[in-house]
Amino acid sequence: MPHPNLFQQVPKLASVAGGVALATGIPMLGFALLTGSAIINLIGAIREKKRGDSGFFAAWACLNSWFATHTGGH
Repeated sequence: MPHPNLFQQVPKLASVAGGVALATGIPMLGFALLTGSAIINLIGAIREKKRGDSGFFAAWACLNSWFATHTGGH
């Protein structure tokens, strides 16, 4: 069983950190971390030619980036 390297863990760590930031009341940072995680996953999905994953991570990155820039009302 291969062990993932640190770069492969970055999207997971960013997702967890983004969730913690959202839970603690820092929405801009949380959504920025979630956007970064989605973009890294999108790049991996494109490289592996996974069309379904590519579409999902593209939509996820767009939604999170929108929320990151429109968090004034929260």
